[in-house]
Amino acid sequence: MNIGFISTRIFGTDGVSLEISKIQNLLIQKAKKVFFMAGELDPIFEKQENGYCFEKMHFLNSEIQSIQKTLFENKLETITTKQMQECWDKIDQFANEIEYEIEKFINKFNIHKIITQNCLSIPMNLPLGKAIYNYLSKTGMECINHNHDFYWERERFLNIKNQNLQDFLDKYFPPSIPNMKHLVINSISQETLLKRKGISSVVVPNVFDFSQKEKFIDEYNQDLRESLELEKDDIFILQPTRIVPRKSIETSIEIVSRLKDKKAKLIITHSSSDEGDDYLAFLQQKAKELDVDMRIANSRFSETRGINQNDQKIYSLWDAYLFADIILYPTLIEGFGNLVVEALFFKKMVVVNKYPVYLKDIKPTGIKFIELENNQITDETISQIKEVLQSKKDPILKKKYDQIIQKNFEIGIQNFSFEILSEKLKEIGLI
Repeated sequence: MNIGFISTRIFGTDGVSLEISKIQNLLIQKAKKVFFMAGELDPIFEKQENGYCFEKMHFLNSEIQSIQKTLFENKLETITTKQMQECWDKIDQFANEIEYEIEKFINKFNIHKIITQNCLSIPMNLPLGKAIYNYLSKTGMECINHNHDFYWERERFLNIKNQNLQDFLDKYFPPSIPNMKHLVINSISQETLLKRKGISSVVVPNVFDFSQKEKFIDEYNQDLRESLELEKDDIFILQPTRIVPRKSIETSIEIVSRLKDKKAKLIITHSSSDEGDDYLAFLQQKAKELDVDMRIANSRFSETRGINQNDQKIYSLWDAYLFADIILYPTLIEGFGNLVVEALFFKKMVVVNKYPVYLKDIKPTGIKFIELENNQITDETISQIKEVLQSKKDPILKKKYDQIIQKNFEIGIQNFSFEILSEKLKEIGLI
């Protein structure tokens, strides 16, 4: 069977791209052939000749961003009737163009079934949503729609005052058509999707391949700390997230400040490219005010190892986990939380804000982390963090935390492994 993945972007270390990679690997193990279509693709797909790129599918395409700005950012009372009609005409035009390219992709690779990845969940590209809907409605092709986050979970897509726009979102994000099965990544989304749209779905949590060999410091990554200009006795505090407001990196800056240790360095592995640089500027100012050494190292980390445009070594995200002394995750909202599952595998302690999905689907499994309540940093929080950091030198504390993270690892196998993913894909008839 030939299976085609369709999304806005299939590249890098964002949550959607990472989950695509995991499903792809499992499908290949089950003798399926996989192909990829998006507005931005990992270059490896070109080498493997199994990718199809069409730029207007990307949410960062300038023409798509112009549509988004008109409908979601500008005040509607400032938009003339003519400008609004031109915007809707563009959506129709681009949807037709994208639908044509989808048909070419399907025919080129003889696709039997498609998996849409979050592009019918959150309206980052309105023409793409309409194009996929139209193609599926005309052809009846089977589709698995994998929803990571819905528009009603993001503040900027709420309180729509234009009825035509609201009707558009209701129809296409996500659509309800007989040849489409829906996946969600948490039970809250499952309940909400059923309540709001009458659509049933299967919960597929973020997973990790816990059966793979344990990763170690090796010849390639042994110089990672040196590459990040960390001294031997510096404390490597890691936040491996994108630089966007909902990741609440300012909370991490405050945590590092309250440790009152000049050796504590906050390392951020991702960029701010998705949502602009205003938030990054705010964080840099806050770090300066609190005298926190925060380092943005996105140019040195990617999904896989390699060389960047400055001929510097690129490390994998997993390399960062290996060297981290502790991981901070003060996120406000997540569809699930890849970081949590990854930390379980790498046996790292996490400081986590108790965001809704964590409370509903993750905490009940029994994992033990340092938890924040609404990102409030207490003296007890700082004391626990210091204890984790001290466990590197204190045998008694080391034994305590080794037992905790080993138990976390075992819980990860039981609840968030590839075996769980395999069971879910069997349930929907994909394997």
